[in-house]
Amino acid sequence: SRFIVSVEEGCYERLAALLKGVSFSVIGRVRDDGRFNIKGMNGNQVIASKIEELEEAWLAPFKENFNA
Repeated sequence: SRFIVSVEEGCYERLAALLKGVSFSVIGRVRDDGRFNIKGMNGNQVIASKIEELEEAWLAPFKENFNA
């Protein structure tokens, strides 16, 4: 499994300590333009989406199955 976790920059060291022994990597930074972009290890764009669209896609199954 993979997880994306967002933490304030000032909390990075604390998160790293909590994840000691677990393989993890910083893949990006929070932006002010409402977009979610990820670049691969060779610098190519892997994901470029609007946060709003990702949120809608994530919520869709809950709305369909649980009338949320």
